[in-house]
Amino acid sequence: MCQFCDLVLIRHEEAEGNRAMVLSKYHGDHSWFTPEFRSKPSTSWSLTEQGSKRCPTLGTWLKTRLDLSNFRKVVSPSQRARETADLILPEAQWQIESLVEGRCWGGVETIPYPEWLGYCVNHGFSGLPVGFRESFPNGEPMSEVYDRAMLFHEGLRSNAIVVTHGEFIQMSRMIIEGLPELAYPELDLHGNHIRNGQVVWYSRRDPITRRCYTSFRFKKMFYDGFETEWLDL
Repeated sequence: MCQFCDLVLIRHEEAEGNRAMVLSKYHGDHSWFTPEFRSKPSTSWSLTEQGSKRCPTLGTWLKTRLDLSNFRKVVSPSQRARETADLILPEAQWQIESLVEGRCWGGVETIPYPEWLGYCVNHGFSGLPVGFRESFPNGEPMSEVYDRAMLFHEGLRSNAIVVTHGEFIQMSRMIIEGLPELAYPELDLHGNHIRNGQVVWYSRRDPITRRCYTSFRFKKMFYDGFETEWLDL
C-alpha cells in the first residue's frame, strides 16, 4: 500500500460569514452585519444550518471512495473548518494545523461589502487592494498564503485529508499544478472558484493502471452533488 499517493482538500461548508457576504455583495442585503457579527472574529464564525446539514453527504462520499484508516486527518484551527471536519467524520481524530488556515483579511470581512472601499481609504490605502502580493489593512496577501501552503506540502509524508479554506486550496492548486503567479487573477473566474464543501482530490496513482508516480498527476473534484472524472494534470 502506497503511503503517500493521495491528498484530499476540502473547503469548509457554508459559514455565517460566507452567507453574510454573498447577500451583501450580490443582493444588497446587509442584514447579517449586526453589531454582534461586526465584532466577531472570522476565525470564530460557525456553520449555517444549511452548511451543517450538507456535511454528512461529504462524509458518505469520502467513506465510499477512500480507505480512511490510511489517511492523516488535518484541519484548520478556524471554527467553521473544525465544525465541518467533526460533522464529516465525527469518529476521526483531527490534527489542528495552522499552516492550512485561510487568508487573514484583517477585519474587512466583518463589514458589508459597500463599506470595503471606505475602510481601505480610512487606513491609508488608495483603493481596494488587488493582485497576488497586496493585502487589505492589517491583512495577509495571497503570497503569504502561498508560502504557508508550500511549507505544508513540503512536509507531507503520507496520504492526507485536509479541511481548510478556499484560499489555501487555490494556492495548493498553483503549487501542485505548477501555475505561475500571473495565473492568480484567473483562479476564481469561469467556474474555477472553490465552493463551500468542495472536494479537490489530487492523486499520484493512475486510476486505470494503479501505478503510483512520484508527483501528483491526476485530479478529481466533488461539489454540489457532482463528481468529475479523473483529470490529467
